Amino acid sequence: MSYHVIRPLRVLTALRLCRLTCHVECNQFSSSSIKSHGNLSTLTQRRQKADVSPKLVRRLEGVPAFVGVEQFRDRVSIVEQGGEYLYEDIYMRSWDLAKGLMGLLGDNWTNNKICLLCDSGLSHIITAWSCWMLGNIVVPLPVNSSQEKLEHIIRDSGANIVITTKSQVDSVNNITKSADIKLIALDESWWKNPESITDKETPLPQHFVDNSYFKDGNALIMYTVGRTNASRGIVLSHSVLANQINSVIDSWEIGQDDTLLHSLNLHQVFPLVSCLYAPLSQGAKVLALNSFNEGKVWSHLLGVNKSHPVTIFPSTPTMYQKLLEQSGTIFKDKKSRDYVKASCTKKIRLMACNTTKLPEHITTEWAALTGHKIMPSFVCTESNFVMTPSSPRHQNKNNSGGSPPSKLCTTPVQGVQIRIVRFRDHLKTAHEVLVEDQADHNNNNSQGLPGIEIDVGGGGASTDTIIGELLIKGENVASRFLSGSEEKEIVNFDGWIPTGDIVAYKDGQYWVKGKLGVKGVEVEGEVLNAQELERKLLRCSDIDDTTVVGLGDTDAEQQIGAVVVVNKNKKVTLENILAWCNDNIGSNSVPSVLKIVEKIPRDNTGHIDKMEVFSMFPDVNVVCFHDTKF
Repeated sequence: MSYHVIRPLRVLTALRLCRLTCHVECNQFSSSSIKSHGNLSTLTQRRQKADVSPKLVRRLEGVPAFVGVEQFRDRVSIVEQGGEYLYEDIYMRSWDLAKGLMGLLGDNWTNNKICLLCDSGLSHIITAWSCWMLGNIVVPLPVNSSQEKLEHIIRDSGANIVITTKSQVDSVNNITKSADIKLIALDESWWKNPESITDKETPLPQHFVDNSYFKDGNALIMYTVGRTNASRGIVLSHSVLANQINSVIDSWEIGQDDTLLHSLNLHQVFPLVSCLYAPLSQGAKVLALNSFNEGKVWSHLLGVNKSHPVTIFPSTPTMYQKLLEQSGTIFKDKKSRDYVKASCTKKIRLMACNTTKLPEHITTEWAALTGHKIMPSFVCTESNFVMTPSSPRHQNKNNSGGSPPSKLCTTPVQGVQIRIVRFRDHLKTAHEVLVEDQADHNNNNSQGLPGIEIDVGGGGASTDTIIGELLIKGENVASRFLSGSEEKEIVNFDGWIPTGDIVAYKDGQYWVKGKLGVKGVEVEGEVLNAQELERKLLRCSDIDDTTVVGLGDTDAEQQIGAVVVVNKNKKVTLENILAWCNDNIGSNSVPSVLKIVEKIPRDNTGHIDKMEVFSMFPDVNVVCFHDTKF
């Protein structure tokens, strides 16, 4: 192995700055000295404290959350297995690591793209803050991912440094070695011995770049949720990131008294921006679990740990389903289920989801069990939140355990404008606008343009439902992506950026019907290429034409759907086709839902007619197409 190890000197309060040194240990070389950058007395000058009430929400003005952290330095920021970590403690550990990175990187300590492979909220925040303190760009890597995907992100991002924990070194060591990229490992001493004493009188040391850097500087490169290695890196500036955080704060009404239960991976925008960065920007508390465990989550939801009562619980459809499945085992009688409902209703003010596509049975069962309507959110990598109900305060009123409209989103979030459009040609050179909407939490600004009456057939939409491709723009929306390690403008239409989502609209409500350009279908943990499956099906002499789609959203297990045209000169049944599939394309590739039709519905350019395909799968919430044109 070839990697560097940085260890702290346990200098965790501002009073001990005079004794600060940092030891860098490497299995190739060692150094006990550190390069000095700036006068220490200048770095420790007191920043002007904001006159903010403890209850007042703080809005970020284009800077990271650690700027101005002094106003709640003595509050608990993160609770993990290792203990409770104060905001001052987190800041000083980040500052300590930043100094260590400066010593290791020499003159090249700023303007780097640094990949992070961290498995907890604490390790991620310390590492990300230290990178930003030096003016670097953070690229989160997915934990427990394939070598292929990790290598794609590391190489595609143009990163020259990877920082991870010693427990994760084996995941990336071969990649960094072959790519000649510096690998830095943080040992367990970075998470030990939480500091319980703060020094409010001594100012925290300043970070190492001027705040003006953050105005136009980049903060994150977030990779889209791709089912192939073609997922692309979206570049988020500090200004865009701050605007996204502010939107979450507004939508969830996050305050300093909130405690958010976090059990999600940190390589996507919802768990990272909404569930970690947003609460930590407000002086709130994050109760971080290193992994999702149904028993531990239920314990925290029911307040077994009375010192950290949970007020916000964000999760995913899969996790809600697992919690419901276990509830049938551990809450068997009426008394225990009444206790669950009373506890959750009294103690927790918001339960949220990263999607608008929660299956109806989950929303119904969860409302009956906990008394909570799950607050949906339409999320995309370019903007994090796009649409969500205007206020969580009204989520649980008048809830009798019936089926809430959890798949509907009532309004765009502040900072995002949306359009639903129909492109006139497959090259997308022209389009017509069907709906245009922007945030207005007091009035409904949605404008369905006249003359559009579309019957999408099944799936909850009906006559007068408007359906088309979703475009977004605004101060929350990233406009650049990486291509060959170079930043390029995302293809847009007069400033409007396509999300690849097919969205339906009716009576001020939106829901996602489908996704475009999704080549991979995930079945039993394996990602199968839809176009390759089509080619395999066409090898059957009984099949004249076919199209393959993914049934279900990309954030959960899917099914394979196939629409086929059979040879009219032969007597062919579904059983014949399925038997051929079992013998020729492997059991995991056999379509779960097979439709025989007289012809594949296509437009005059040969692209699949999505409206017709939707009607073939009326019981499916989301249909994913590898085709890129609606």
